[in-house]
Amino acid sequence: MVKISKLPSDFTVPRIRESFMKQFIDRQQQDTSCLFRRLPSASSSSCDHSKRSAIEDNKYIDQKLRRSIFSIRARNLLEKETTINKILRACTRQRMLSGSFEGQPAKERSILSVQHHIRQERRSLRHGSTSQRISRGKSLETLTQDHSSTVRYRNAQREDSEIKMIQEKKEQAEMKRKVQEEELRENHPYFDKPLFIVGREHRFRNFCRMIVRARFNASKTDPITGAVKNTKYHQLYDLLGLVTYLDWVMIVVTICSCISMMFESPFTRVMHVPTLQIGEYVFVIFMSIELNLKIMADGLFFTPTAIIRDFGGVMDIFIYLVSLIFLCWLPTDIPPESGAQLLMMLRCLRPLRIFKLVPQMRKVVREVLKGFKEIFLVSILLLTLMLVFASFGVQLFAGKLAKCNDPRILKRVLKGT
Repeated sequence: MVKISKLPSDFTVPRIRESFMKQFIDRQQQDTSCLFRRLPSASSSSCDHSKRSAIEDNKYIDQKLRRSIFSIRARNLLEKETTINKILRACTRQRMLSGSFEGQPAKERSILSVQHHIRQERRSLRHGSTSQRISRGKSLETLTQDHSSTVRYRNAQREDSEIKMIQEKKEQAEMKRKVQEEELRENHPYFDKPLFIVGREHRFRNFCRMIVRARFNASKTDPITGAVKNTKYHQLYDLLGLVTYLDWVMIVVTICSCISMMFESPFTRVMHVPTLQIGEYVFVIFMSIELNLKIMADGLFFTPTAIIRDFGGVMDIFIYLVSLIFLCWLPTDIPPESGAQLLMMLRCLRPLRIFKLVPQMRKVVREVLKGFKEIFLVSILLLTLMLVFASFGVQLFAGKLAKCNDPRILKRVLKGT
């Protein structure tokens, strides 16, 4: 067996185990060492002759040694090259049979490479050979597929960039708002103080915040693994965690108050029926507790989360004042077009509190108002179609479907004036 060594400058070596390559040893060093070992013995044997014969023998031995070294080196190089080529072919054949090339994941093409490929295909279609013109159908299919993939990729990338830009704008606005709040807290001593009385970090205010912001935690996690548990009643848990506990109580109280208002009539007024007055008292008492807690927790005005910072808070205050004034007054007689009648009419705004308490319903109402223009155009289209079919039906069935309710009249008699 011929032993070889690695020559990286002549050819590339495939992925072969290092233990497999270590078994080859360079034979060239062994041959040269053996020849040089024989050289001193030859020189010692020629010492008995004359100096001239010794020099000639040394020259002859040196020339023979060089020739033998060169022949051994050339033969070793040829044997190494042939052996390594056989090993390379065997390795590539084994890798192809095992399917190692197919298991490698294909790299994704970038937009620039796809565009370059499309340009090359177009140029080849314009100035290509006959073989390229024959494969024109296949190239067109690949071009359309690449173009559609690039268009989809660009659209997805554009949508992602727009979403990221909106998120960045929101983050910048939030950071700017926080900076402004910090500046106001430092420069204005009465900022973020409910009713200019309760301190920013007062215990009573923290207690009111805890009551106002307490809500059901819908996502239950495992204390050991930290994974979210999939419970059987997860939809019910999501519904309970939609709003805070205080808002849920006010939603139930508002619904009960609206149901009690449904039993009123012109003959059974709330001021004459004590059972209906219970609903009014309950609504006013619970709403007073709710507003007091929210004012102490978030503030009425001049605070970042004040109650009257939006239209919903103003509407809550207005509904509460109307209900409180009507409950304190309770007029026995309500004449038409009077203040008492106006107060009773304004009590009908209580169901709007549900839209204020549930944020998802506010989003639905907001979207409906945004699409009012499209809804108006659709209604016009429906009215136009109804008018067309109404005129068509009048022309076909005008007077043919008439029937008299007197069975004694058998014939239609027309009387003119």
